[in-house]
Amino acid sequence: MRLVAKIFLSVMAVFSVAFLFAGYFLLSHSLETSVQRELKFALRQYQFDKFSVQSDLIANENQFNSLMENDNRGPESYLKELSQSVEEPICLRSEDGAVLYSGSSVFEDLPFEDLSEGETTYQVVYEDGACYILVGGCIALSEYNLDFVTQTDITSVIEQQNILKRYFLNCLLLAMAAAMALVLVISVLLTRPLEKMAAAADRIAGGSYHERLDIRQRGEVGDLAKSFNRMAAAVEDKVIELKDEVQRKEDFVANFAHELKTPMTSVIGYADMLYQKDLSRTEVKDAAWYIWNEGMRLEAMALKMMDLTVLNHQEIPLVDIPADEFLEDAVHGLETALQAEGIVLEFRGDAAYIQVDYDLMKTVLLNLIDNARKADCSRIFLEGSRKDREYHITVSDDGKGIPEEEISRITEAFYMVDKSRSRKQHGAGLGLSLVSRIVELHHGKLLIESVLGEGTTVRVILPCCDRQDELSEKGERL
Repeated sequence: MRLVAKIFLSVMAVFSVAFLFAGYFLLSHSLETSVQRELKFALRQYQFDKFSVQSDLIANENQFNSLMENDNRGPESYLKELSQSVEEPICLRSEDGAVLYSGSSVFEDLPFEDLSEGETTYQVVYEDGACYILVGGCIALSEYNLDFVTQTDITSVIEQQNILKRYFLNCLLLAMAAAMALVLVISVLLTRPLEKMAAAADRIAGGSYHERLDIRQRGEVGDLAKSFNRMAAAVEDKVIELKDEVQRKEDFVANFAHELKTPMTSVIGYADMLYQKDLSRTEVKDAAWYIWNEGMRLEAMALKMMDLTVLNHQEIPLVDIPADEFLEDAVHGLETALQAEGIVLEFRGDAAYIQVDYDLMKTVLLNLIDNARKADCSRIFLEGSRKDREYHITVSDDGKGIPEEEISRITEAFYMVDKSRSRKQHGAGLGLSLVSRIVELHHGKLLIESVLGEGTTVRVILPCCDRQDELSEKGERL
């Protein structure tokens, strides 16, 4: 069942039940009030009529007693004449239940028994579509006790109540018709935004991830539309991210296959040449060198891929270490190797504590310095500086730099700016990808700035530890 039908039927059911209950209680209260009003009138009229009849009987008691002694039916004519002095029909009954006088057919089957002096009772009776209030009591004479009953016609009250019922039913039908039209319109208006959302969701499921809702209503529907748009935007971003991830994986596989193909082709070719031909010692040494060179590059690539795989599937424990001592220890011994290539390494480090995995962060520094070395630089500057609650590790060189359009891609696996030079130096394009992942695991940031022909600056930003007391004590000892 559609939501429009559910809302329509639910509201109409509630409206109908509420209207019927309200009408029932209103009509019941109206009838009860009218009957109570007529009852009060009937009781007052009873007291007045009883006083009038009782006074007359006491004044003519001897005559009445004489008539009663002759025959119980004897006083009927006298009582009939007496009833002319009262406004409502009356009935007089002897103690043995014999009716002495009855002014109406309603008195033929009186509902009262054992009426006593000083007690008044009443009963509402229906007969032939009419309604009456019968009020009964006892008139005490010296020799006889008579049951005295009066009749008050309240048929007009019942007829008025029936008129009110018919009027209420007409109002109910008109109200239901108006409510049905109004509720139907409101239901459609309320569910239209939901239908738009459903249609938009179907289009998004079909691939239209740019789909958005143009609903400017306030309240819950407007909030739902905003949430839907935020969800759609998040889905679109996630789909784009997944597409990029798939593309990166495809590129990774393609590059990996390509990187394997080139050295393997060389290795197979030179190995076949060694196997098939009789070569001079110099040619054998050259072939062996090519095989060794490509094997070294394959080994470096395998090791770095293994590191990347491990880092992607585990959490690493971090410990607090002094940043300046770590940097000094990490680059210890590199000066000699770099000087042999004509490169000057300069170092400066501020005192601070950082949370790192020593071996992994050392891998970061060695990769960054090795990349700087491969950039044909003459000077490498390593600096560690504390800035507020961050520690910046900066590796700068004066090498050939990186084109601006390629900076955003150099952390991708297998991406190399100068492929031919990287292969000669046993590079596989995995170094900065490994660096980026390690920095991410340390909750840090990696920033790369480069100017083509002037050099490159790589900055690793790590959070500092609150260990100033230890640093202060260290300064005092120094």
